[in-house]
Amino acid sequence: MKVNPVILEVSCFIALFLAIVTGSGLSSLEKECNGIKNEVFRLHVIANSDSEKDQSLKLSVRDAILEKSEKVFSSCKTKAEAQKAAQENLPLFLETAKKIIEKNGFDYSVGVSLGKSRFPTKTYSSVTLPAGEYDALRVVIGNGEGKNWWCVMFPPLCLPAACGEEKLSDVLSDGELELVKGEPKYEIRFWLVEKFEEFKERIKSR
Repeated sequence: MKVNPVILEVSCFIALFLAIVTGSGLSSLEKECNGIKNEVFRLHVIANSDSEKDQSLKLSVRDAILEKSEKVFSSCKTKAEAQKAAQENLPLFLETAKKIIEKNGFDYSVGVSLGKSRFPTKTYSSVTLPAGEYDALRVVIGNGEGKNWWCVMFPPLCLPAACGEEKLSDVLSDGELELVKGEPKYEIRFWLVEKFEEFKERIKSR
């Protein structure tokens, strides 16, 4: 009997997922990962293409956005406050991106908005965030077909003079904080979370 490849893939993944995670509590892991996503606000900059010039432009736009963000988010104490500040300053971020693009001799369009973005597992210094969808400030340059750049706006892990690692304890629970601190025992779980997110996206696209 021929086995449906989709069913086989689902079965294998579920078996792997349960085998690795059940011992440490699947529901606990999911709860902690979702709690992290709910408390973090990120920046997502997407280049026009993967050409060297477009990638360099992406980083220049990033630097300018981060410089403006230092003042915009300086008084934010919660993710909600950071999102509100970002919404109110969308025109500022848009104008900043446009100026950098023009200064570098390009005529690309640029879009700046708030929304959901999918991120892979990412380590910032000693902090690792699980893969998944996060609320983010999205900056899309030109066709938006190039490699991404992402970081954390709140808590401010990637802003100049950031002290976000210390501020993480203000917004995350003890369990969530332990998870993001990158203990070796969590490495396989982060990998599993990322693969599970990728798996869900494949299922949605079918």
